Amino acid sequence: MASAFGVPALAGCASSAATTTYTPITGVIVSSVDLTAGFGCGTDPGQVYEYAALLSYSDDAGVPQSPVFSGVFACYADGRLSNLPPSDSGSLSFDVTILAWNQASFPPALGCFPPSPASPNAFFPCPGDDVATVLSYEATANWSARCTATQQPGVSVLAVCDPLAPPRPASEDGGVPEAGVAGEAGDATD
Repeated sequence: MASAFGVPALAGCASSAATTTYTPITGVIVSSVDLTAGFGCGTDPGQVYEYAALLSYSDDAGVPQSPVFSGVFACYADGRLSNLPPSDSGSLSFDVTILAWNQASFPPALGCFPPSPASPNAFFPCPGDDVATVLSYEATANWSARCTATQQPGVSVLAVCDPLAPPRPASEDGGVPEAGVAGEAGDATD
């Protein structure tokens, strides 16, 4: 259809364009290089083999709530927890608990293995993506650390982490036992 002036006429044009809602990406990145400093990655007893990141929202006083997201990562990989929904309370603070294992202590049940060759495109959930599953192996970790991060709209933020240290369970007399040398095999599982 053409108009009298040779310009095509636009029939049925909407008066305004539909807009879509943009949901900014929120996420936390745990730097594996910073996390494993002093230990390195590898299969020796004093090296980190795999680690889990358990993310919690912090309340206004900075107190971490129960973990709501988790992931298990190879030592050399940055831990990325992405597309995080906003906290119900509106908090912009994240608390990340790190659990790290050497190769001998890493629970095989937390491994994320690809599907079988018979069904290479099958969806397979990783056990480390389930908070309860990761927490059930907390006592087997050789090292742990705490990280914090503050959400910024549209970007994944880098977590600031304490150095990895052996977990320090309470002793039978209620005191805290002396820590062994960080990285010694068996520190956390004896």
